[in-house]
Amino acid sequence: MSQQQPTTHSAHSNARRLTLRATGPTPGYRTKNYYDPAGNVLERSRRSGGVTALVEEFLYDTAGERIHHANAVGLNTVYSQTNDALGQWIKTTAVLSNTVFKVGRVEVYFRDGSLNTVTGAMTHPLRYEYGPTNNGRFTREIRLNANGTDT
Repeated sequence: MSQQQPTTHSAHSNARRLTLRATGPTPGYRTKNYYDPAGNVLERSRRSGGVTALVEEFLYDTAGERIHHANAVGLNTVYSQTNDALGQWIKTTAVLSNTVFKVGRVEVYFRDGSLNTVTGAMTHPLRYEYGPTNNGRFTREIRLNANGTDT
């Protein structure tokens, strides 16, 4: 008895955005994307065995930056951006799971756009140094202890 090999079929909108992906053999499953007018994915649903389930949901600010993501198991991720008093850009990713809000990752960028530090409960803390060399520029990644000192 031979088994059919799974196949994948995709459909795209006129704007060349993936709108549907179906995988077989029958019954297989079908994943569908729903977009806002700016082309951002708002929802992703999956259909299998006659049942459709919302798999992911996204929210964006007026600039088109993602500010929220929710998945099918109830994990909510919130994204925010701000500037500090030194003019550094700060990107924060926080996770809400089982009513516990935890800052997962904080990225601080120098004013020139290069990464300064990475901290948070869901990452190993890092800081970066940059400088000139004879052939261009170097980047040094330095791992940090929990108290923020170099390892």
